Amino acid sequence: MALCWSVLYALVRLLSSRGVMGEAALSVPHAWSVAGAFRRQPGTRLLEAGPRHAALVSTLATTPGLASRDVSDLTLAVLAVENGLVLATHDRGFAPFAMLRWSDPITGEPSRV
Repeated sequence: MALCWSVLYALVRLLSSRGVMGEAALSVPHAWSVAGAFRRQPGTRLLEAGPRHAALVSTLATTPGLASRDVSDLTLAVLAVENGLVLATHDRGFAPFAMLRWSDPITGEPSRV
């Protein structure tokens, strides 16, 4: 499994949100410990920007129709492309990124792989 810092921060935000989790919401420190447990799993790789990152961002940022709400998706798409990974997502918002290979782990529907 590969993770990146932005996904870990998003996990903490969701786990600690009363709007999302209701009464089951965790404190931020507790949510961060859960995210840390994911990060420390054997076989988990933490992705970082590499030498091709800026060039890939410049290319993928020209994807037609992108808006500010797509910047988080752009971040994940670039990291996946840069590292030669298939992004597992149920979010169809990733479909416009032509260079991105992705699959839907929930529906199993065909996607770009």
